[in-house]
Amino acid sequence: MTEQAGKSLFQQVIEHSTDAVVLMDDAGLITYFNRAAEQLFRYDREQVLGRPLTMLMPEALREKHRKALARHHSSKRNTVPGNPRRFQGLRSDGEMFQAEITLSQHTDNGRLYFAGTIRNISQQLRAQRALMRSEQNFRTLIEKMPEAVAVHRNGRFLYVNSTMVHLLGYDSQEELVGEPVLDIVHPDERQIVRKRISTMMLSGEPPPPLEERFICRDGTVVHAEVVAMTIEYEGHPCILAIGRDLTERKQITARMMQADRMIAMGMLAAGVAHEINNPLTYVSANIHFALESLAAMRPFLDSLGADLRQRLGDGAAHELLASSGFRAALDSVDDSSDVLGEAREGSRRIRDIVRDLKTFSRADDTRQESLSVRELIESTINMAFNEIRHRARLVKDYSQDPRVLGNSSRLGQLFLNLLVNAAHSIPAGDAAHNEIRVVLYVHENEVVVEIRDTGKGIQPRHMPRLFEPFFTTKPMGQGTGLGLYVCHRVVKAHGGTIEIESELGQGSVFRVKLPLAPESPPTEEPFSSETTPSPSRARLLIVDDEPMILRGLQRLFRDEHEVALSKTAREVLGKIREGQRFDLILCDLMMPEMSGIQLYEKLRDLAPGQAERMVFMTGGAFTPRAREFLDRVSNPQVEKPFDPLKLRAMVKDWMG
Repeated sequence: MTEQAGKSLFQQVIEHSTDAVVLMDDAGLITYFNRAAEQLFRYDREQVLGRPLTMLMPEALREKHRKALARHHSSKRNTVPGNPRRFQGLRSDGEMFQAEITLSQHTDNGRLYFAGTIRNISQQLRAQRALMRSEQNFRTLIEKMPEAVAVHRNGRFLYVNSTMVHLLGYDSQEELVGEPVLDIVHPDERQIVRKRISTMMLSGEPPPPLEERFICRDGTVVHAEVVAMTIEYEGHPCILAIGRDLTERKQITARMMQADRMIAMGMLAAGVAHEINNPLTYVSANIHFALESLAAMRPFLDSLGADLRQRLGDGAAHELLASSGFRAALDSVDDSSDVLGEAREGSRRIRDIVRDLKTFSRADDTRQESLSVRELIESTINMAFNEIRHRARLVKDYSQDPRVLGNSSRLGQLFLNLLVNAAHSIPAGDAAHNEIRVVLYVHENEVVVEIRDTGKGIQPRHMPRLFEPFFTTKPMGQGTGLGLYVCHRVVKAHGGTIEIESELGQGSVFRVKLPLAPESPPTEEPFSSETTPSPSRARLLIVDDEPMILRGLQRLFRDEHEVALSKTAREVLGKIREGQRFDLILCDLMMPEMSGIQLYEKLRDLAPGQAERMVFMTGGAFTPRAREFLDRVSNPQVEKPFDPLKLRAMVKDWMG
């Protein structure tokens, strides 16, 4: 190939190059401009040939270029740096772009020329910046992920995110990076994890998720579900592990199961209370009847003995009474009275226990009524006393007996939680030197209940979180973290406040403030006057499906009133249709076939005055309809088991 042919070929290659090629003479004027340069700078070559190269660069760079060219001439160097350099180009329309230029120089006929190969790298730089932003965003995303993320190789951590640092209780990532992976795995599971890592590195296949236990810095254990896979990290095959903390989920599941058990226990308690109340009703009535009978018999026997002594003389009377067993009969009457008195006290204690069970098992959380706070606290103490008695002396400081408007079940739960919480703050075994004091008083139209303990106190850092749900300082399985949260909600729902004072090693005070109940308006007479005012001996109808309750109440009232009995509501309807009328109808609320509610509704059409004279006896188990009914009607109601003397007095009041 001739020299001329070679030069022609070279020019064609340069002309069709995808890179811009610009030639400049030693004076800084453009002598060649290929097609790619025309496209890059958006000039026709006629517009640039013979003009200064500085027209292709921003104003700020032109003086710098001229000085560099002058320094090159003065140095008389034969070459220019051949490595690519970045510079900013300027198009004909004023748009600037990032470019990379590679320079060379050559001499032709004794004259120096410079050649520049220019490549537009704006898109490349944008891609690089986008990649850097993407990597930064990706790293930020990983850092802020709620899951723990770790990368490890050869059994040591290369990277951990902040979630994992927090999960394990460390202060910084540096404390974990470089440490052995198996050190944080529970000893019982290290062999499984070691085998899992080995299999994964050999096969490259991700294994199924695995639930693992991690050892935290303070020795506590957290549960996590771990997903693992192989990745390339910093040019090496590694394992990426992502762990989701299951600790709270397990706690919530356990608490939900406990809540389900508590609901079931509440339903069971309500059912048991109802079943106990029926037999307890007639047991109490019969004990009362037997005691009254014995009390009436003793004066008669004493009078008989005195009469015999008067007629026969002391000696003969004593011998006769001794030989006939009369003296033994007197002693038996006394002993029987004592035994029955103890049985009556036992039945009262059973009644109180059942009443307390009903208080904490009621399903309706919205029903409100005027409540004696003192009675409510006493009932709660009965429930909590077994937790208290081995830990502290219980001191009651009641200056008043105020009333609040509220729900007995929810307020009972409030005071029960606080009492149990106070008891658990005191170690068992030293009750003589510890105290739980319950203080009740009224201050500025508020009922104040203080529960003071001499327990270990509360850490200051825990005080702001005490009312958070699921927050507890007790070990797993010994506390739900819901007790004080429930207390706060109950107090707030009743329009009150709860305050805490505590000192480490000295004890705590929980202070509940509730609005004082408004004074109740005088109650209206519940009965109409379809019949004339009842005489002192009235007609009483007792309706209950439990025969022994009927007999027990019949014995209780037969000396004072004319008593009729019915085992079913249908019998009552028959009596009323026959024209019978009663001054008072004591009727069980819940009965098979036809309930007391249905009887009331039928009597309201058949004999309205008799419906209004009904008094409902309840055993403690209420359906939603029964609760709604009792709230709607004005008829009196009495809960089984009743105190016989009080029931007699109430009947007199109801008779008017």
